[in-house]
Amino acid sequence: MSAITRPPTSQNHKVFDLPEILEAILLHVDMRTLLVSALRVSRFWYFLIARSPQLQRHLFFREDVAAGPADPKTNPLLRETFPFCFPRDGDGGRARVYAKSERCATHGQGEYHNFARRTAAHILHNPVAFNRLQASWRRMLVQQPPLKEVGDLVTMAPDQRVLACQTRSPDLQMGAGRFLPSYVRMPDVLSLALAPMDVSFPNMPEGPVAVSFRVLWRRRPGVVRNGGTQGGDRPDLVERMVSDYGVVVHNIGTVEPSPLRKSVARLREILLRHPDHIYAMNSPIF
Repeated sequence: MSAITRPPTSQNHKVFDLPEILEAILLHVDMRTLLVSALRVSRFWYFLIARSPQLQRHLFFREDVAAGPADPKTNPLLRETFPFCFPRDGDGGRARVYAKSERCATHGQGEYHNFARRTAAHILHNPVAFNRLQASWRRMLVQQPPLKEVGDLVTMAPDQRVLACQTRSPDLQMGAGRFLPSYVRMPDVLSLALAPMDVSFPNMPEGPVAVSFRVLWRRRPGVVRNGGTQGGDRPDLVERMVSDYGVVVHNIGTVEPSPLRKSVARLREILLRHPDHIYAMNSPIF
């Protein structure tokens, strides 16, 4: 049999046995393919991906110290999976200090801002995959360079009273037998956006008052001027918080308690179950 007609041998595939070359190739593969397909090719591929600092940064599992703070990059796979927590594509250029997600209603009736059925239907239809404590999305950094805190802002409509203005440190997580660096990951954002908020007022019934939320992301650093540069609700406070922390979850409430939407309650069950649990390392994928 001639060399031309001879079927391929292992010699043709030796290039994939060289870690340096395989790593360089995989750095050009999209995140979803790496997580869904490449990890399952072989044990060699799995351990190369899991142990390569460059690939782990590419997958937003490890912080990228070389990433420039003036040009933050949000996690593209998390943007695709949780669009209700990220700005819509194309609006970042208009934002001077920050860009914001759509306004998402958590309480009340009707289709008003019904994000759970519009942009989170894929989560509601795949509860087992998203509910897994080992799911990769739980360990991913929300952006590079990583953020160390989440801003927590709660205001009341219509007078914009501030009920809460604070920061939240990331929850403790564990991977490969060690604690992961304390950076903001997706559960930290979701816990503020979807968690119930109980506030008591004099001469008013107790109950959840948060009726909607939006997530604000810093776009470019700069000096926040008096009066704000973007307008909107409480521009001074909002812009300062986003400028300081990089991401702020802004809950908007009302003094009239309204029922929690069933679809949002289901999202909480799926995404926030055991919020204090320390997650395991070997997460398959989304």
